[in-house]
Amino acid sequence: MLLMGSATADITPTSPVELAGFAARTGPYARIASPLRLQAFAFAGRQASAGEAILVCADLLWWGAESRARIAAAVSDAVGVSPDAVVLHASHTHAAPHTEPAFSPRLGKVDLGYVAELESRTVAACRRAAEYLVPVELSISHGWSDAGIARRGGGPRGPIVPDPDRRVDNTVRVITARSEGEVQAALVHFACHPVTVQGHTVSADFPGVVRDRIAAYLGTGSVAMLQSCAGDVNPSVLVDGTSFHAGDDDDAVSAGSALADAATSALASGEKPLHANQVEFARLSVDLPLSRVAEPGGGVWAELNERRAALAVTEPRLVLSGLRLGQLTLLGMNAEVTTEVGDALKAAIGDELLPLTCSDGMIGYLVGPGDLARGGYEAEESYAYVYRDGPFAPDALPTAVQAVERLLQALR
Repeated sequence: MLLMGSATADITPTSPVELAGFAARTGPYARIASPLRLQAFAFAGRQASAGEAILVCADLLWWGAESRARIAAAVSDAVGVSPDAVVLHASHTHAAPHTEPAFSPRLGKVDLGYVAELESRTVAACRRAAEYLVPVELSISHGWSDAGIARRGGGPRGPIVPDPDRRVDNTVRVITARSEGEVQAALVHFACHPVTVQGHTVSADFPGVVRDRIAAYLGTGSVAMLQSCAGDVNPSVLVDGTSFHAGDDDDAVSAGSALADAATSALASGEKPLHANQVEFARLSVDLPLSRVAEPGGGVWAELNERRAALAVTEPRLVLSGLRLGQLTLLGMNAEVTTEVGDALKAAIGDELLPLTCSDGMIGYLVGPGDLARGGYEAEESYAYVYRDGPFAPDALPTAVQAVERLLQALR
């Protein structure tokens, strides 16, 4: 039987700061629609005396790479876990403060005071999670939801529009941890961009609604949302005819309630034991190939060219972390991953792999050859905002899949 501990923390900003995710949004937030939360989970094998791996899930767009390194080192000092075995995952809400100062400030200016407080609260939550480990049995339930719809760029530098004819992963997965029959924690895994709440509003977006609904259903406060391959998936509640409309608090409740209903239905339909008795962890990184495209001048492109001249562009190194819990492996990836990439991983490896995108930093959108052929924001434009030297080449997808296969070999 596995050992697990959990803890939560409030990471809502206490003073007005800028939010991350929309380049058109400037200035600090004006109101708080819902609190931002963080959940820390410590895992260990039955014979361990301390935590062997820690998973943190937070209401953030992503984690800054340097911030992640500082947190992992501090957690290692505090509880004895290897820094490599600390995974920081983000729900990818677009209504939380920015945490990566190495990216364009057009995504939101970073408040270093908030980052410092976030790091402190994260380390404290990890310490609390690792202090009290209890034996748990893990199980998984599967369901289906139409809460997400494919999106695509409407041509080079065109608008993002719904694409109802393109496939998305509608699978809802719920991982439940029970100790002596009582639920200790739950993880809800789904692929959808949390972009329903826009404007100058702090919000956990629909993941917060799902979390609260599932916590009430199961009778536990330790519930987290795990973001899957949602790089090209938006909430279906935002579809207004042939376009997306700007969402609000009500849209977040609508999207979250629909996904929570699917998760509770999955739980009611039955749970499959994962037979997790020990923790296995591995981490590796791989450089991904880039290509060149014609770039416009001005704006973020001028910023990118200045970074190139200063040799300060972001290295596109894909960082992978594998946390094996019985028959299931959680795969951390420091990228926004599209459906095409998720499908390639599933075809190569199978359903026992659950991608956790937006983990341990960010290198931008990881797309496949089909995404590149369609073009648009994710494939052709977004790299400039994370100061990457160019879009990914078609060979980036097989390179990434091969790296994941090597990671899984290290876990065996």
